[in-house]
Amino acid sequence: MDCQRKSSHRHDGRGGGASRTVTVDYDPFELAVTHLKLEATGLQTTEVFTDRDALTLAALSTTDPNGTKARSSLRRLRSPDDVDDHASWRYGRRPVV
Repeated sequence: MDCQRKSSHRHDGRGGGASRTVTVDYDPFELAVTHLKLEATGLQTTEVFTDRDALTLAALSTTDPNGTKARSSLRRLRSPDDVDDHASWRYGRRPVV
């Protein structure tokens, strides 16, 4: 499998010369969006970039149209038997004493 980004492109037009083009780039396996670009007549081009974890494809950060980068904090993975945190109460388990 090549590791090139896959891209999808859609162009819509209507009377009066108005048009809209949406370009979506995906990860190499075409499972998760990594880049979205929207171009429309009379409007500024809008782009959103998403950095993803190579293994899980979880969003690590997103860069919005004004250039602000928001990072996601990934919690460490825990097994279902790990009951030493408060999340265990959500699943109806009591902490082991």
